[in-house]
Amino acid sequence: MKNMKRHSLLLVLVLFSVSLKSQNSSSLLWEISGNGLKQPSYLFGTIHIIPKSDYFFTDEMKQAFDSCKALVLEADMFSISLSEKIKMVNKVLIPDGKTLEQYMDSNEYAYFKQVLKDSLGISGKKVDKKYARIKPFFLTALLLQEFVGKTKTYEQELFNDSKKNDMSLLGLETIEFQLSLAEEIPFGEQLTELTDMNQYRSYSTMVALYKRQDLDGLHKMSIEEYKTPAEKEFLDLFLTKRNSDWIPKIEKMINEQPCFIAVGALHLPGETGVIELLKKEGFTVNPVKEK
Repeated sequence: MKNMKRHSLLLVLVLFSVSLKSQNSSSLLWEISGNGLKQPSYLFGTIHIIPKSDYFFTDEMKQAFDSCKALVLEADMFSISLSEKIKMVNKVLIPDGKTLEQYMDSNEYAYFKQVLKDSLGISGKKVDKKYARIKPFFLTALLLQEFVGKTKTYEQELFNDSKKNDMSLLGLETIEFQLSLAEEIPFGEQLTELTDMNQYRSYSTMVALYKRQDLDGLHKMSIEEYKTPAEKEFLDLFLTKRNSDWIPKIEKMINEQPCFIAVGALHLPGETGVIELLKKEGFTVNPVKEK
Protein backbone atom coordinates (compact mmCIF):
# COMPACT_ATOMS: atom_id res chain seq x y z
CA MET A 1 0.00 0.00 0.00
CA LYS A 2 1.82 3.07 -1.24
CA ASN A 3 0.82 6.69 -1.65
CA MET A 4 -2.02 6.41 0.85
CA LYS A 5 -2.09 10.15 1.48
CA ARG A 6 -5.16 11.34 3.41
CA HIS A 7 -6.75 7.88 3.43
CA SER A 8 -6.45 7.43 7.18
CA LEU A 9 -8.40 10.62 7.72
CA LEU A 10 -11.12 9.61 5.28
CA LEU A 11 -11.52 6.21 6.89
CA VAL A 12 -11.46 7.60 10.41
CA LEU A 13 -14.33 9.79 9.28
CA VAL A 14 -15.77 6.90 7.31
CA LEU A 15 -16.78 9.33 4.63
CA PHE A 16 -17.40 9.10 0.98
CA SER A 17 -16.41 6.59 -1.66
CA VAL A 18 -14.86 7.32 -5.02
CA SER A 19 -16.93 4.42 -6.25
CA LEU A 20 -20.02 6.56 -5.81
CA LYS A 21 -22.30 6.27 -8.77
CA SER A 22 -24.94 8.88 -9.35
CA GLN A 23 -28.08 8.08 -7.39
CA ASN A 24 -29.92 11.06 -8.92
CA SER A 25 -30.80 12.04 -5.39
CA SER A 26 -29.38 14.10 -2.57
CA SER A 27 -30.17 12.11 0.53
CA LEU A 28 -28.38 10.55 3.47
CA LEU A 29 -31.51 8.66 4.50
CA TRP A 30 -32.81 5.59 2.62
CA GLU A 31 -35.89 3.49 3.29
CA ILE A 32 -35.54 -0.31 3.11
CA SER A 33 -38.78 -2.13 2.31
CA GLY A 34 -40.20 -5.10 0.37
CA ASN A 35 -38.81 -8.64 0.26
CA GLY A 36 -41.24 -9.77 2.94
CA LEU A 37 -40.52 -7.03 5.50
CA LYS A 38 -43.49 -6.26 7.73
CA GLN A 39 -42.23 -2.74 8.43
CA PRO A 40 -39.61 -0.61 6.69
CA SER A 41 -36.17 -0.04 8.14
CA TYR A 42 -33.86 2.88 7.37
CA LEU A 43 -30.26 3.30 6.27
CA PHE A 44 -28.54 6.54 7.30
CA GLY A 45 -25.10 7.83 6.26
CA THR A 46 -23.12 9.51 9.02
CA ILE A 47 -20.01 11.60 9.32
CA HIS A 48 -18.27 10.59 12.52
CA ILE A 49 -16.83 13.99 13.39
CA ILE A 50 -18.72 17.19 12.63
CA PRO A 51 -18.49 20.70 14.10
CA LYS A 52 -21.16 21.21 16.75
CA SER A 53 -22.57 24.18 14.84
CA ASP A 54 -22.93 22.09 11.66
CA TYR A 55 -24.71 19.10 13.17
CA PHE A 56 -28.17 18.52 11.71
CA PHE A 57 -30.92 15.92 11.89
CA THR A 58 -33.98 16.70 9.81
CA ASP A 59 -37.63 16.08 10.69
CA GLU A 60 -37.70 13.24 8.16
CA MET A 61 -34.66 11.64 9.79
CA LYS A 62 -36.23 11.95 13.24
CA GLN A 63 -39.54 10.53 12.03
CA ALA A 64 -37.76 7.53 10.51
CA PHE A 65 -35.68 7.07 13.66
CA ASP A 66 -38.73 7.20 15.94
CA SER A 67 -40.49 4.53 13.87
CA CYS A 68 -37.76 1.97 14.56
CA LYS A 69 -37.26 -0.45 17.43
CA ALA A 70 -33.47 -0.85 17.18
CA LEU A 71 -30.46 1.35 16.48
CA VAL A 72 -27.75 -0.40 14.48
CA LEU A 73 -24.25 1.09 14.43
CA GLU A 74 -21.06 -0.11 12.79
CA ALA A 75 -20.05 -1.22 16.27
CA ASP A 76 -21.58 -0.91 19.73
CA MET A 77 -19.06 1.36 21.45
CA PHE A 78 -21.40 2.13 24.33
CA SER A 79 -21.75 -1.27 26.01
CA ILE A 80 -18.12 -2.30 26.26
CA SER A 81 -16.73 -3.71 29.50
CA LEU A 82 -13.69 -2.45 31.42
CA SER A 83 -11.54 -5.27 30.04
CA GLU A 84 -12.61 -4.37 26.51
CA LYS A 85 -11.72 -0.72 27.17
CA ILE A 86 -8.26 -1.77 28.28
CA LYS A 87 -7.84 -3.77 25.08
CA MET A 88 -8.91 -0.69 23.10
CA VAL A 89 -6.28 1.46 24.79
CA ASN A 90 -3.61 -1.11 24.01
CA LYS A 91 -4.66 -1.13 20.35
CA VAL A 92 -4.48 2.66 20.12
CA LEU A 93 -1.11 3.11 21.85
CA ILE A 94 2.27 2.43 20.28
CA PRO A 95 3.45 -0.87 21.83
CA ASP A 96 6.27 -1.40 24.31
CA GLY A 97 5.98 2.09 25.77
CA LYS A 98 7.53 3.64 22.69
CA THR A 99 6.70 7.11 21.35
CA LEU A 100 6.56 8.77 17.95
CA GLU A 101 9.93 10.36 18.64
CA GLN A 102 11.54 6.91 18.51
CA TYR A 103 10.25 6.40 14.97
CA MET A 104 11.52 9.74 13.65
CA ASP A 105 14.94 11.32 13.62
CA SER A 106 15.37 14.51 15.64
CA ASN A 107 14.73 16.79 12.65
CA GLU A 108 11.56 14.94 11.61
CA TYR A 109 10.13 15.05 15.13
CA ALA A 110 10.95 18.73 15.50
CA TYR A 111 9.29 19.42 12.14
CA PHE A 112 6.23 17.41 13.18
CA LYS A 113 5.82 19.45 16.36
CA GLN A 114 6.38 22.73 14.50
CA VAL A 115 3.71 21.85 11.92
CA LEU A 116 1.19 21.13 14.67
CA LYS A 117 2.05 24.38 16.42
CA ASP A 118 1.79 26.49 13.25
CA SER A 119 -1.29 24.78 11.78
CA LEU A 120 -3.29 23.68 14.80
CA GLY A 121 -1.88 25.77 17.65
CA ILE A 122 -0.73 22.67 19.57
CA SER A 123 2.34 23.25 21.71
CA GLY A 124 5.33 20.91 21.57
CA LYS A 125 4.88 20.19 25.28
CA LYS A 126 1.30 19.03 24.63
CA VAL A 127 2.48 16.78 21.82
CA ASP A 128 5.06 15.16 24.10
CA LYS A 129 2.65 14.73 27.00
CA LYS A 130 -0.66 13.91 25.33
CA TYR A 131 -0.08 12.58 21.82
CA ALA A 132 3.38 11.05 21.44
CA ARG A 133 2.35 7.51 22.47
CA ILE A 134 -0.67 7.26 20.13
CA LYS A 135 -0.43 5.34 16.87
CA PRO A 136 -0.47 7.77 13.92
CA PHE A 137 -3.70 6.36 12.43
CA PHE A 138 -5.66 7.20 15.57
CA LEU A 139 -3.75 10.40 16.25
CA THR A 140 -5.00 11.70 12.91
CA ALA A 141 -8.55 11.63 14.29
CA LEU A 142 -7.55 13.37 17.52
CA LEU A 143 -5.73 16.09 15.62
CA LEU A 144 -8.81 16.56 13.45
CA GLN A 145 -10.80 17.24 16.62
CA GLU A 146 -8.21 19.83 17.60
CA PHE A 147 -8.67 21.42 14.18
CA VAL A 148 -12.46 21.40 14.35
CA GLY A 149 -12.90 22.50 17.96
CA LYS A 150 -16.29 21.71 19.52
CA THR A 151 -17.75 18.67 17.81
CA LYS A 152 -20.71 16.33 17.86
CA THR A 153 -20.89 12.72 16.74
CA TYR A 154 -23.95 11.15 15.18
CA GLU A 155 -23.27 7.91 17.00
CA GLN A 156 -23.43 9.58 20.42
CA GLU A 157 -26.51 11.66 19.57
CA LEU A 158 -28.35 8.68 18.11
CA PHE A 159 -27.43 6.53 21.08
CA ASN A 160 -28.75 9.18 23.46
CA ASP A 161 -32.03 9.35 21.55
CA SER A 162 -32.27 5.56 21.35
CA LYS A 163 -32.25 5.36 25.15
CA LYS A 164 -35.11 7.86 25.30
CA ASN A 165 -37.03 5.71 22.81
CA ASP A 166 -36.18 2.48 24.66
CA MET A 167 -34.60 1.07 21.49
CA SER A 168 -32.27 -1.92 21.29
CA LEU A 169 -28.64 -1.21 20.38
CA LEU A 170 -26.91 -3.52 17.88
CA GLY A 171 -23.50 -3.55 16.20
CA LEU A 172 -22.47 -4.90 12.81
CA GLU A 173 -18.93 -5.65 13.99
CA THR A 174 -16.81 -5.35 17.12
CA ILE A 175 -14.70 -2.40 18.25
CA GLU A 176 -11.72 -4.73 18.47
CA PHE A 177 -12.13 -5.66 14.80
CA GLN A 178 -12.32 -2.01 13.77
CA LEU A 179 -9.18 -1.13 15.70
CA SER A 180 -7.32 -4.06 14.17
CA LEU A 181 -7.89 -2.65 10.67
CA ALA A 182 -5.39 0.14 11.39
CA GLU A 183 -2.67 -2.48 11.68
CA GLU A 184 -3.04 -3.14 7.94
CA ILE A 185 -1.54 0.30 7.18
CA PRO A 186 2.27 0.31 7.38
CA PHE A 187 3.50 2.44 10.29
CA GLY A 188 5.70 4.53 8.03
CA GLU A 189 2.76 5.55 5.87
CA GLN A 190 0.77 6.49 8.96
CA LEU A 191 3.66 8.74 10.04
CA THR A 192 3.75 10.49 6.67
CA GLU A 193 0.10 11.48 6.94
CA LEU A 194 0.56 13.19 10.30
CA THR A 195 2.17 16.25 8.72
CA ASP A 196 -0.17 16.44 5.72
CA MET A 197 -2.22 19.48 6.71
CA ASN A 198 -4.16 19.48 3.43
CA GLN A 199 -6.38 16.72 4.83
CA TYR A 200 -7.61 19.05 7.56
CA ARG A 201 -8.20 21.96 5.21
CA SER A 202 -10.25 19.80 2.82
CA TYR A 203 -12.39 18.64 5.72
CA SER A 204 -14.35 21.91 5.75
CA THR A 205 -15.35 21.31 2.12
CA MET A 206 -16.44 17.77 2.97
CA VAL A 207 -18.64 19.03 5.79
CA ALA A 208 -20.29 21.60 3.51
CA LEU A 209 -21.10 18.90 0.96
CA TYR A 210 -22.33 16.57 3.69
CA LYS A 211 -24.68 19.23 5.03
CA ARG A 212 -26.14 19.60 1.54
CA GLN A 213 -26.40 15.81 1.33
CA ASP A 214 -24.66 16.28 -2.00
CA LEU A 215 -23.42 12.82 -2.94
CA ASP A 216 -22.61 13.88 -6.50
CA GLY A 217 -20.53 16.81 -5.19
CA LEU A 218 -18.65 14.51 -2.86
CA HIS A 219 -18.08 12.13 -5.74
CA LYS A 220 -16.55 14.89 -7.85
CA MET A 221 -14.32 15.91 -4.96
CA SER A 222 -13.05 12.43 -4.24
CA ILE A 223 -12.99 10.76 -7.67
CA GLU A 224 -9.23 11.15 -8.00
CA GLU A 225 -8.41 9.69 -4.59
CA TYR A 226 -8.46 5.94 -5.22
CA LYS A 227 -6.81 4.98 -8.50
CA THR A 228 -3.77 2.75 -8.03
CA PRO A 229 -3.87 -1.00 -7.37
CA ALA A 230 -2.61 -0.35 -3.83
CA GLU A 231 -5.40 2.15 -3.19
CA LYS A 232 -7.99 -0.28 -4.54
CA GLU A 233 -6.58 -2.94 -2.22
CA PHE A 234 -7.00 -0.47 0.64
CA LEU A 235 -10.66 0.13 -0.27
CA ASP A 236 -11.32 -3.59 -0.61
CA LEU A 237 -10.08 -4.12 2.93
CA PHE A 238 -11.72 -1.16 4.64
CA LEU A 239 -14.87 -0.82 2.58
CA THR A 240 -15.90 -3.51 0.08
CA LYS A 241 -15.34 -6.57 2.28
CA ARG A 242 -16.99 -4.96 5.30
CA ASN A 243 -20.05 -3.96 3.25
CA SER A 244 -20.41 -7.53 2.02
CA ASP A 245 -19.99 -8.95 5.51
CA TRP A 246 -22.71 -6.63 6.83
CA ILE A 247 -25.48 -7.64 4.42
CA PRO A 248 -26.54 -10.98 5.99
CA LYS A 249 -26.39 -9.34 9.43
CA ILE A 250 -28.55 -6.43 8.27
CA GLU A 251 -31.00 -8.79 6.57
CA LYS A 252 -31.43 -10.79 9.78
CA MET A 253 -31.85 -7.66 11.90
CA ILE A 254 -34.47 -5.96 9.71
CA ASN A 255 -36.49 -9.16 9.42
CA GLU A 256 -36.73 -9.28 13.22
CA GLN A 257 -37.68 -5.64 13.82
CA PRO A 258 -37.57 -2.21 12.13
CA CYS A 259 -34.03 -0.87 12.44
CA PHE A 260 -32.35 2.51 12.00
CA ILE A 261 -28.96 1.56 10.54
CA ALA A 262 -26.43 4.37 10.91
CA VAL A 263 -23.07 3.77 9.20
CA GLY A 264 -20.48 6.01 7.61
CA ALA A 265 -21.75 7.56 4.40
CA LEU A 266 -18.80 5.97 2.62
CA HIS A 267 -20.53 2.61 2.92
CA LEU A 268 -23.80 3.57 1.21
CA PRO A 269 -23.15 4.26 -2.50
CA GLY A 270 -21.53 2.50 -5.41
CA GLU A 271 -21.91 -0.94 -6.95
CA THR A 272 -20.41 -2.55 -3.84
CA GLY A 273 -22.17 -0.18 -1.44
CA VAL A 274 -24.81 -1.25 1.06
CA ILE A 275 -27.65 0.27 -0.99
CA GLU A 276 -26.91 -1.78 -4.10
CA LEU A 277 -26.08 -4.92 -2.13
CA LEU A 278 -29.45 -4.77 -0.35
CA LYS A 279 -31.19 -4.29 -3.69
CA LYS A 280 -29.45 -7.39 -5.02
CA GLU A 281 -30.94 -9.31 -2.09
CA GLY A 282 -34.41 -8.29 -3.24
CA PHE A 283 -35.09 -5.28 -1.02
CA THR A 284 -36.46 -1.97 -2.26
CA VAL A 285 -34.15 0.84 -1.17
CA ASN A 286 -35.32 4.37 -1.91
CA PRO A 287 -34.12 7.82 -0.79
CA VAL A 288 -36.25 9.66 1.74
CA LYS A 289 -36.70 13.18 0.43
CA GLU A 290 -37.21 16.24 2.60
CA LYS A 291 -40.67 17.78 2.41
